[in-house]
Amino acid sequence: MPLLSTLTNQYRAQSKLGLLTGVGALVIALILVGIQLNFINNSLRAQGTVTNNMRRISVNSNEDVYAPIVSFKTADGQQMEFEEATRSNPPAHQVGETVEVFYKATNPKDAQINSPFDLWLGPIIVGGIGIFFLIFNAVFYFSKQKR
Repeated sequence: MPLLSTLTNQYRAQSKLGLLTGVGALVIALILVGIQLNFINNSLRAQGTVTNNMRRISVNSNEDVYAPIVSFKTADGQQMEFEEATRSNPPAHQVGETVEVFYKATNPKDAQINSPFDLWLGPIIVGGIGIFFLIFNAVFYFSKQKR
């Protein structure tokens, strides 16, 4: 019985660590949401055009991914171009496609495409990981606690 008790305590400790990891991931996701909302609320909008899909190599999978290059005019008539940080395969946007752009008036190169994929992918992934860790470890922690 002492071995079983020791193992149960180890599993519970691991579950607590998993619960903390889940909470931490959810906190990070909420911070990312706050950063995005701050960016959106303090940005101007413009219509842009996807001029190219720049091929890049994914650092995770060593496969080709594509980043849209977007051209737009600022409110004061300046022509700007930026590379969207979100990359995908196949390309998320087609060359010639019109997209809405958020950009900072003080730094128009700090711009993002207004689409759920481009704006919210990071918070969704981190939040999903957090929810998974919370649910999995909560079930494990509380099922071991009843025994």
